[in-house]
Amino acid sequence: DGGAVQPPSQQQPAGDERLAEEEGQLPGETPSRARERRAVRKAARDRTMGAVDALKAAGLTVNDIDVVMCTHLHPDHVGWNTQLENGQWVPTFPNAQYIFSEQELAYWEATNAKKEIPYVVESVLPIVAAGRATKVKHDHQLNDMIWCEPTPGHTPDHFSICMKHGSHTGVITGDLIHSPIQCVYPHIQARPDVDKPLASLTRRAYLEKYADTDTLICATHFPSPSFGHFHSEGDAFRFKFLGD
Repeated sequence: DGGAVQPPSQQQPAGDERLAEEEGQLPGETPSRARERRAVRKAARDRTMGAVDALKAAGLTVNDIDVVMCTHLHPDHVGWNTQLENGQWVPTFPNAQYIFSEQELAYWEATNAKKEIPYVVESVLPIVAAGRATKVKHDHQLNDMIWCEPTPGHTPDHFSICMKHGSHTGVITGDLIHSPIQCVYPHIQARPDVDKPLASLTRRAYLEKYADTDTLICATHFPSPSFGHFHSEGDAFRFKFLGD
């Protein structure tokens, strides 16, 4: 989830077909939106190839991945779900089950049905069509070491990911928090939050739960390195980056 980006295409169609896809405008799309979409896709391709290279460095390929967990279904968290092959969006990880919140998926499917959302069409629906989506409740437990923790507000059924190995624990926040400043001021809202009051309540509860514990925090949108710990400071909190 954490390092995901807007849909890349590791295998692009050639010639005029590529030009039409990269440089053209979608029906009803403004020129500025088209330019923005192309810029995002270019960055996405660069980022995703880096992720694939990182897998190779670890001795793995996309075929070795068993599970993909999506904390929510925003474009920067589902972009690498698919890749373009022969003009069709197909799962990047063909052998993996993609963990989607059932409620979250239903929300975006309904929203897309009213007005098409390109990234949903490219990065979410093809996973469902391929039979690779596993629809779960927001407290789903994958196994004894990995499970979901409900953290709604940013999206309707956003969840964070909890991990445990022996005495060590860690969490991947997803988008319940975007910046270290929100540790100090948890009420600061992010523009994409669908339920801003609930997102603020969720954030404060999360900070209170994990502050001053040994649980390693992977704060998805924090500057790199994004690993560290929450600490309480009076009525507020701060984030101490690992190694500081």
